[in-house]
Amino acid sequence: MPDKKMNKSQLYEALTKILNLPVLSDDFDELYQKMNLMRDDGIKWNELLSYFLLGLRVKGTTVPASQLFDLPIIGLPKIINSRHRSFICRIIFSSEISNNTTASDQSSNFDRGHYLTASRDGMINYWSIDFTLQRRIDQKHLQLKAHSMITDMIAMTDVKMICLSSTERKLSFYDIAANKFELRMQVYAIVCMNYYYSTSKFKHSSYIVMGDTSGSVKFIIFNPTDRGPFKQRIKRDILNVHYDIALKNKVRGLKLKELNHIHTNWVSQVNYYGHFNVFISCSRCSKCSLLLGDPIDRKINYSFNVSMGISCFTLDEEKQLLFTGGPDCLVRIWNPFDPKKPNAILRGHQTTICTILSLKNNNQLFTLSKDRCIKVWDYESHACIQTYNRLPSELSEHTPMSVIYNSAMKKIIIGSMMIVLLTCGKIIDEDLSDGETHSRQITCVLYNPLFKIITTGADSRIMIWDPWRARRYDMISNAHDELNFFNESVHVEITAATFDYSYQLLITGGRDGSLKIWNFNTGTCVRKMSIENKCEITGIIWLENRILCVGWNQYVTEFADTRTGIYRKAWRKRHTDDILCAAVRHPHALATGSHNGEIVLWLLETGQPYKSYNVVNPANKDNRNSQLEKKNKDVDLKEINDDLNNNQSTFIFMQSVAVRAILFLCSRRTGSKIGTLIVSLNSGMIQMWSHHHDGGFIKAFSAIHIDGDCCLCHKEGYIKVWLMKNYGLPTNLYQEINFASLRIEFPFLWKDRILRRAKRAVKNQPLPLLVSSFKGHLKPINSIEFIPGANLIISSDHSVRMWSLGGRYISTLGSFKDWKTILPDIPVNHYFEDYRIPPDVKKVASSTTMKVLMGGIIARESQQIEEIDELKLLPDDKDERNILYGDRVDESIIKDDNFASHTPFYDHPMLDNSMEYIPVYTHLKTHKLTTISSKINLKN
Repeated sequence: MPDKKMNKSQLYEALTKILNLPVLSDDFDELYQKMNLMRDDGIKWNELLSYFLLGLRVKGTTVPASQLFDLPIIGLPKIINSRHRSFICRIIFSSEISNNTTASDQSSNFDRGHYLTASRDGMINYWSIDFTLQRRIDQKHLQLKAHSMITDMIAMTDVKMICLSSTERKLSFYDIAANKFELRMQVYAIVCMNYYYSTSKFKHSSYIVMGDTSGSVKFIIFNPTDRGPFKQRIKRDILNVHYDIALKNKVRGLKLKELNHIHTNWVSQVNYYGHFNVFISCSRCSKCSLLLGDPIDRKINYSFNVSMGISCFTLDEEKQLLFTGGPDCLVRIWNPFDPKKPNAILRGHQTTICTILSLKNNNQLFTLSKDRCIKVWDYESHACIQTYNRLPSELSEHTPMSVIYNSAMKKIIIGSMMIVLLTCGKIIDEDLSDGETHSRQITCVLYNPLFKIITTGADSRIMIWDPWRARRYDMISNAHDELNFFNESVHVEITAATFDYSYQLLITGGRDGSLKIWNFNTGTCVRKMSIENKCEITGIIWLENRILCVGWNQYVTEFADTRTGIYRKAWRKRHTDDILCAAVRHPHALATGSHNGEIVLWLLETGQPYKSYNVVNPANKDNRNSQLEKKNKDVDLKEINDDLNNNQSTFIFMQSVAVRAILFLCSRRTGSKIGTLIVSLNSGMIQMWSHHHDGGFIKAFSAIHIDGDCCLCHKEGYIKVWLMKNYGLPTNLYQEINFASLRIEFPFLWKDRILRRAKRAVKNQPLPLLVSSFKGHLKPINSIEFIPGANLIISSDHSVRMWSLGGRYISTLGSFKDWKTILPDIPVNHYFEDYRIPPDVKKVASSTTMKVLMGGIIARESQQIEEIDELKLLPDDKDERNILYGDRVDESIIKDDNFASHTPFYDHPMLDNSMEYIPVYTHLKTHKLTTISSKINLKN
């Protein structure tokens, strides 16, 4: 049974009739290709099961496109002197909030406020947002007696108070409003605590949750309206209250409750969670290691028991997950309402876990142990993402560490003998960026009908994206690596990639000359190859049963794609410099271009070259049908026949011009006078060639309007769309162009009152027709792809951006901003309306770019305004328009002697800009010399 196969029709019948699955015929074709791993004539049972199992795994772990792919903790820690004589027992942040602050604004509270650090000897320091010391306060001077050892500190932000607990079993409440620090109330017999306040518009009660050495948990409940019991009153500076009196509710505005001896050891941590209206306390005891309960009703009590106890915890209220850590070095994930057994156990720490932080947006868990080891976990896949061991030795194992996470600045602050700052991820300014797709430069963007968009980058990552739902399905990290001098694995940049003919496999090439074939269904490497050590691969072409690679070794290397193995063969060497690009025209020709401007055309069937050209002098017939005999030189003396301007230039010094990209126009038939091959030069010129045996150079045009730019992808970040219809064809093959339909789709073609640079550059260029030009990126564009059906343009620098064919911006792959679903089979301009402008481009965009990105709205509105203003200037009376102003001009003024001689008009020369060096002096025209009279009259 496992060895039997089902062909395409049998599998379709089994899915639709036996399993009753609603599978459309068009969708089934794509499904069948994904299942057919062996690329043969049938599907085996193992292939069917593997596809469904892996599909469920991928579907279950599909993550938003904005999820971070870098390591969570970046760089080395920043160490700051604590300015304390002893270790810090607590570090907190006191935020500045207004009366209308909501729960959604809590993260923004880190933007306004200050940090407070308290040491065990009673010293309190105020710090700014960037940890600049602002003031120091010593309790000894406030209370006029000896120091009291502080055990904990909380910030009561809603009532602008600070509460300290000490070893004297005393609570001290200090007023910090108006930048002061004054004692307002004291309650005795308390050890450790936590504070909760409501951020809703309606003032609910605030809770101070406390734990002591006897294992008891106690609560102080008050209404924060008008600062509650902490309001300053006349003739009373300090209110001293004993705990027994407060417990009898004899203090105005205070209500106390207690749960005595619920733990058999000291209370390690307490917290109150307003979403569930429950408190959680933990202790290092085997009996009732953690308790989740209701402080008011006491009907809800869940007791969690761990053999060595629990030292720390955190609760994700949205996903209802409880995370605990303890002396047994294990991180446990619980259902907070099912204390019998944890959902998962995470292993890896070597000492007691003292702090747990949960980052809800990224599904990440940070755990800190006493040996200064931080581990980052993905609590959905239960995998360890990062182990960070770079904390300084000043954070001793023998002193406690207080930790706080600033969600606005994405920093972890650790306080002990020193203050340590750790950066957790990049901070993206929404006003400047929509996010990045890769952490480094993107090298290839490919579109696959089966697996959608695949991107590769210099960070050695391969990512699979679904643009229709804005999600990233899978990511392969460390796709290419090598061992350095210290025998450490380092990433290798991916420089080239392509698919096989069935779109089921991907092959990638690295800067070190390595090649890897990947299976999309499993995400595994199925084969490794290499052309030459330390030889960058610049192009890969996958034919049926053959793989062709080009690179810096100046050879075309052929690999036989067979099941038994790989056979490698190098074609005859025809290039004299590094090969930078390659393109194929099935089933006849292969074209390769080199750094010194050589173009070689090969026969695919035999691997023999049949044409060789040099783009420096494309019209020179001596270069045809022969190999370039002269070696490439940086500077060479050549005679250039300018075929574009029909001007004969002189002998000049000329640098070699590199071929950056090659593209076949596969829809055109082959002919000696028909342009079928487009060649892009780093000078900004686009040349049209015929790859026919009797063909050659056809035409050339400039595709840039900024000096120093290059094509096919623009160095300055511009995206241009050209209509190649009729260009490079004989006049008898010309077709009619519908300009009306083009103007509907391309706002760039709308009429402008003043021609901008892009239109001025092609003013005298009838063909090809420039239909769109706009700035899409700030950095050089290194890859561009077109998705048919949806009519989408995909461009990349460090980020991959999606555009309509007319130039409207849709979104960025990996963006933290949402966008609506895109339909794969309908042109996006027919229904999509949520177009935006990239925030980084918006700050530097020209009027032409803004016109394209706005869909021509700006141009149309300004044109209407100008027309209205012009009509208002014209008077209604026809006689007024013909009235002359003033007297007749005197004849002496209009004599010929009073007019300056007119400068004759000279036609501007057409510069030869097809090369990197322009022979300016050969195009200059000088005035003709005239004789000067020998007699010169000088007037005083």
